[in-house]
Amino acid sequence: MITTIADIKSAAHNAGSHFFEPEAMRFFRSRVLDYVYPVSEHCAYFVTSEQFDDTSPLLYSVRMIRDGQVSTVGDFQGYPTQYSAQQAAEALAKLGKVSP
Repeated sequence: MITTIADIKSAAHNAGSHFFEPEAMRFFRSRVLDYVYPVSEHCAYFVTSEQFDDTSPLLYSVRMIRDGQVSTVGDFQGYPTQYSAQQAAEALAKLGKVSP
């Protein structure tokens, strides 16, 4: 069961994903929040923050990992607050929704 960010990173790495590579994270100024919303043994939602540049707002994206592949659910940077993104991720997980 995927229950931690470490589980997510491990699953992505094992599947050959480059999502969490330091260069990619720096390019998008991306940070991974600590909250994980499990759906099944191989699927969970989580939230990232991104900032285009120093003058742009910090925005949030809901992500899903399924079988080691990370995808964006909804719009990239589609949430203005951490709280709104977390609420969306939690609601999707409770519904058991497993497709973006």
